[in-house]
Amino acid sequence: AGATITPRAVVKAVLKATQYFEENKQSLLAENIATNTKQQK
Repeated sequence: AGATITPRAVVKAVLKATQYFEENKQSLLAENIATNTKQQK
């Protein structure tokens, strides 16, 4: 038997992920655009 994941834990994890994305949006998206540009050439 494994540990159960509570809805509260899911909400907390999603909130943390969203906050991380908002704080790091520029660098995360900039890296992604640079990677995609290299792949297309």
